Amino acid sequence: MEIFLCPECGQEAQVCCASTIRFTHRLDLPYFVCVRCRSVYFDRRLVQKQVSSLRKMDMRARQVPFRVIYRDALRLLEKVVKSRIEDLGERFMRFRKKR
Repeated sequence: MEIFLCPECGQEAQVCCASTIRFTHRLDLPYFVCVRCRSVYFDRRLVQKQVSSLRKMDMRARQVPFRVIYRDALRLLEKVVKSRIEDLGERFMRFRKKR
């Protein structure tokens, strides 16, 4: 798993996961939170990697187009992040990757 840093404080972000069951496998969609700055971020490229790994593991997932599973995964993650922003007062920020 890649490590992301908060753009404001430079602190390493905590990894959280939104989970869903697709076909017969669990799909964990990572998003990142900085509790100090109350900010949240998710990386679309990591979502693509998770969807790709699901398709490699499950034959039934290969029959569904990648973009359909990816779109559903993004919707779920956007809903989770939106609820954190509305309910907890966090802000959406683009985090930096740790090199």
